Amino acid sequence: MSSYFVVSAQIILITLCLLTKTEAKFNAQKRSRSLVPTRPDSRLNCLLNDLLQFPGGSCITHQAVDAAFESALAARGILRGPVGEWEPEDIAPLGDVILDTARILARTYKLSAEEIWTLLPKVDVGETLVAKYCPDFASPMTCVPGRYRRHDGLCNNLRFPTWGATRTAFARLVPPAYSDGLGAPRVSRIPGGSLPNPRRVSSSIHRDKGYHDHAITLFGIAWGQFMDHDFTLTATPLDPLTRNEPEVCCHPPPGVPKDPHCLEITIPKDDRFYKLYGQSCLEFVRAFSGVRQDCKLGPRAPFNILAGVIDVNTVYGSTDKHARSLRSFRGGEMRMNNAFASLGLRALLPQKLDVPDEGCTRTSPHQYCFDAGEIRVNEQLILTTMHTLWFREHNRVAGRLANLNPHWDDETLYQEARRIIIAEVQHITFNEFLPLLLGKEVMAEYGLLPEKEVITTAMTPRRTPA
Repeated sequence: MSSYFVVSAQIILITLCLLTKTEAKFNAQKRSRSLVPTRPDSRLNCLLNDLLQFPGGSCITHQAVDAAFESALAARGILRGPVGEWEPEDIAPLGDVILDTARILARTYKLSAEEIWTLLPKVDVGETLVAKYCPDFASPMTCVPGRYRRHDGLCNNLRFPTWGATRTAFARLVPPAYSDGLGAPRVSRIPGGSLPNPRRVSSSIHRDKGYHDHAITLFGIAWGQFMDHDFTLTATPLDPLTRNEPEVCCHPPPGVPKDPHCLEITIPKDDRFYKLYGQSCLEFVRAFSGVRQDCKLGPRAPFNILAGVIDVNTVYGSTDKHARSLRSFRGGEMRMNNAFASLGLRALLPQKLDVPDEGCTRTSPHQYCFDAGEIRVNEQLILTTMHTLWFREHNRVAGRLANLNPHWDDETLYQEARRIIIAEVQHITFNEFLPLLLGKEVMAEYGLLPEKEVITTAMTPRRTPA
């Protein structure tokens, strides 16, 4: 008899849900502002609102999300939208408000770190105030078919157009180890204890010892860094004038509060390198907090400034504006510096005249670094050489295409040369670089070996490059 009553109760509950579904949708805009958790026996409220039920029977309602978001917004202040494209400095405040919203809900509903990681992102915020503030690059979109890929990485995946695009949150292979489950820096699990000093750990593990490899040259390292700079650059606070990381964490100016992103590293007194220079602190800032797809809730989510696919943004840039600044608009070619042509020398990268201190250490205001599609072009000379080679290769290919197709205009020559360069870089990466780095057995195990018999443009739509 007890089983009969349980089944009957479930049938009645489902019937009530179906009968009142229309009314629930009609009243969806009538949101209460209570943050009181739903009672364990109020499963009907969860079902009517299509909300996720948490262990213990409680669920987070749309009303609770709205109230938490409004509270977080009031504490942070008014969100100022972007002027033009969304920049990291525009995304970070919104990311902080959404993170604070998650923090309020986690505290109110007494969520564990595991629930914050696994269940909180499943809460549907599409019918809440969060959705009204969600940026276009994190919201559902429709792609317009085109012959050439976008610079920002959108629409590479037609089923999930925003996956791997610029400004999207990094995907995690393992859960984060935030001390509060949300965003606070990791701490020791031993009461009153502390984590090992990061400088001591790195200097102990990564010792400067020479190693002679007979299979890989220095160019293997250069290619690895070139690839890294093609698809990863974490958004962090920058100095508004120089656009470099601010050096104010170790010694903040008098009367100026320390930036909340500061997480400077103390250097041990016996450090074998820095003790020679009397340095006791390393500047370090935490990444900005970003927004997930559809602005879903969850732990702090650092985000990528670049597109997470091999699209050679190191040459072409990751925004339309930056891409245009690197073009000559003649014959589909990139801008180059021919200052030494009279000496019989080949062209160099153009000078960086816009914000010249960005990514550049200058000893004189009359000195300039190189400009390219990625800001770290001047980090070290071999990397700069790699950028230069591919600028030259683009112009070589554009010239050949112009000879074969004299009727093509500048835009067509640029885009077709760009397609070929992207294919060249992808081919070198998968046919020459990765086999040396990983070995063919590992590549075969993970399906990374290129097809030799069949040419395909297919992709796995549910595999994110984030």
